Parts: sequence; C-alpha cells; structure tokens
Amino acid sequence: MSSTSNTNGSEQITVISKGDPLYHYARVISNTRFGYMPDSIVYCENAKDVSHWINHCRINNVPFRIRSGGHQHEGMCSANNVIIIDLSKINEITYESDAVAWIPAGKQLGQVYKELELLKEKKTIPGGGCQSVNVGGLTQ
Repeated sequence: MSSTSNTNGSEQITVISKGDPLYHYARVISNTRFGYMPDSIVYCENAKDVSHWINHCRINNVPFRIRSGGHQHEGMCSANNVIIIDLSKINEITYESDAVAWIPAGKQLGQVYKELELLKEKKTIPGGGCQSVNVGGLTQ
C-alpha cells in the first residue's frame, strides 16, 4: 500500500508498493515491452531522500534501480523485486545567474524548453526532440 516516509526530518516522500491501487501505474516505464514488477517505487523529493534510500538498500542488501522518468529503451531503470528510486519529483530549475541554470534529473525535456523560453533572455539547451525524456536520462 502507499505510504509516506519521513527521511530528512521535514518532508514526506511517497512509497508505492505492490497492492497499492497506483502500483501498476507507478511501475510502468516508457518501453512497454518490459513488464517488470519492482517491490516498491520511492518518489524522492531531494538529494537527501535519494541518499537515504541508496543507503537503506545497501545496508539491507536490497537491489535498487534509479529512475529519472522511466524513458529507458532497454528497461534498465526497472527490474523485478527491486526498489525503484524515482527522481521525477526533483524537477525545479534553479538559476545561479542569467547564464547559469541547474536543471535537475527529474525535469522533463519539454518542460525545460518551455521554462527556458519564458525567460527574458529566451534561453535553450541542446537536447533533442523527445519531450518526455527526463534530464537524468538525457545526460546519461
């Protein structure tokens, strides 16, 4: 069942496990050729959450996969009986200056283009034409 977990003292993250009504939606990746059944999907909100869950998996000897959005052609962002550490909620662009932006792994490329286009200086990045790829997958 779906639950929330407090991993960093201030924020709650969502954990969706087998039996949860949202499980079959949460487990699906872009390439539907793969019908993996992970044990759970953990939606991290920040780097502390990611670190917590990686450490949890290592300490408990639990296999895991990192998923920035699930748009992985060979299905490597999922597997059977693993914990998926999902980065799709880590998606807020931060601006260091007019010339520097930090684009997180969970931000979809189409949303990056839209947000950068709205800037006064109308910025862009080279990335491709697939709007639904998340930046984490693009940079890999």
